[in-house]
Formats: sequence, structure tokens, C-alpha cells
Amino acid sequence: MRSFQRWKGRFLLPIFGGVSYISVVDKTTLRRQFLDQRLNIPRSKYWILTDQIMEQIALLNWTDVLTVHVFLPIRINNEIDTFSILNYLKAEQPHVKIVVPRTNFKDLSIQNILYDHEFTILGRNRYDIPEPIHGKVIDPLEIDVAFVPMLACDLKGNRVG
Repeated sequence: MRSFQRWKGRFLLPIFGGVSYISVVDKTTLRRQFLDQRLNIPRSKYWILTDQIMEQIALLNWTDVLTVHVFLPIRINNEIDTFSILNYLKAEQPHVKIVVPRTNFKDLSIQNILYDHEFTILGRNRYDIPEPIHGKVIDPLEIDVAFVPMLACDLKGNRVG
């Protein structure tokens, strides 16, 4: 089984569906080019990539993980189906608490809300991102693992978007 890599004392596992290289330095142009690539992934390939990511997640050692933060997907941007991660955790790792973000756009903060498959009601914010309408706020220091979808990164792993 694979273990999570430690990063600054916390666990980090970035999600990325493939590698592509574009030699452009302008960050806005990079984001647009990678978003165009992601938007053009056929649905069948999208689900194959999701299955491959889920296979990797299943290989991880979840023994010491108590709380996982999962960012929810912006479907119109063809982001990874992180609901698959929620379903996996519920079925295969029932000891793990799941938290999802709720954004406050006035002060640009994020609250970590405890997610329950049966009782959490999701709405959509102004950017069409699903987020809980209400729920119990969880201290960020309780989070052991965060799944953060990303559009692209540089060769050093720095997130572009």
C-alpha cells in the first residue's frame, strides 16, 4: 500500500489526470490552454481517468487518517468527479470524517463543513461550485488529508490553477 507524503507536517495528495507540457510563461495563458485541454476530454476518457485516480486512492494506507477534506467539482469545467472520492470513503473507509468547503466571498475565507451523505444539503455558489448550505464547522487542524483538484503544475509541483 502507498502512504501519503508528508508536507509541512500535514499530508498532501494532489489530484492530476495526466501530464502535458506547454512552453508558455504567462499564467493566464497557461490556465486557458490547460482548461481548453481539459474541456476537450471526451466523457468516456473522463470516466476512465476518474477510475484510474480512484484505483490509486484505494491503494493508499488510510489507517492513521481521521479527517479528509474534499473540494467538490465544478462540473462545467470538467473537473475530476470528487464525489467518487466521497463515495469511496463512505463505503471503504467509514472511520474517516469527510469535510467539504463552504466559501465566504465577502472575506475570501473557507469554512470546513462536516459532510454526511444522508443529511448534508448541497447548493451552488455564484461560481456554480457545490457547497453545503449549513453544517458543523470543523477546525482546519483536524484535517489529515486534502484532495485539491488542480488544472496544472510546474515541474516543481507548484499549482498553476
